[in-house]
Amino acid sequence: MLNQLLRSTFDRIGARVQVRNAVTPPSFRPFAAPVDGFPLLDVLHDRRGEYFDIRFLRGAPPADLLTIDVRPESRHLLLLARSAGLGRQETTKLKFLCGHDERHWFVASVPANATTVRSAMEALQPEIVRRSVVENRVRTRDRLRRRNPGFVRQGEWFFVPRPDLSVDERRVLRYEPLSRVSGSKPHVVEFCYRTGGETVHVHSLFAPSGIHDSAFRNLRPECRTGPGWRVMQRVAAVYAKGKVRHSDHSTVNLGIWHEVALNTESTTASGTKVVFLD
Repeated sequence: MLNQLLRSTFDRIGARVQVRNAVTPPSFRPFAAPVDGFPLLDVLHDRRGEYFDIRFLRGAPPADLLTIDVRPESRHLLLLARSAGLGRQETTKLKFLCGHDERHWFVASVPANATTVRSAMEALQPEIVRRSVVENRVRTRDRLRRRNPGFVRQGEWFFVPRPDLSVDERRVLRYEPLSRVSGSKPHVVEFCYRTGGETVHVHSLFAPSGIHDSAFRNLRPECRTGPGWRVMQRVAAVYAKGKVRHSDHSTVNLGIWHEVALNTESTTASGTKVVFLD
């Protein structure tokens, strides 16, 4: 019955869904959001194209899955997962926005107080984006567009205009990657300028979120001297100008400097642990 209801709901937004049991969680993927007692949600690909994969772990307490809002016109839906979990007295709720953005399907965990697709999309906007929308008097109907006077969005990244920013041209970098974590497909910025932050050593296998120099020096020599290490800045204030490219999204062109901000998914209870690396 659950499979039929979910298939019917996802069909309304033009998507396929697979619900199945699994013995162990999959390897790390950007969309996976494992929380004790809850299913894993992901977007996978087969010969027919992309589809949503909902995977229940065997031995975990069953979770209820309910669709609380469906918007066929924008190809989005809001999914609620409820579970008592292991040893919990109170029911825990997680919410996921499932939808289509430009060329691909996506899953994003959103705050539990989101009750509609629109409120879920608004909740993914970081505070500096919400402030910019108000300051630039963006009309309500335009606040979720990928481009408006308050921001430009490409996937999970927002670019907020900073027309008065003064930069040291000697510190402007060319064709810099923006990544949530090392190993994720980066968005490449034509001109990049950053201030503050901390220098870390990053490796897709050993330190995807980055480690400080002292921890790096304490690694085994064969690990420390192996290939794949990069020195990057973590949680710096980053500004972008020019073309921003990504294979999954249309290229955006920023005529002036814009401050870069990541969406709020990493702050939710089910959000993947991500950091801002550039």
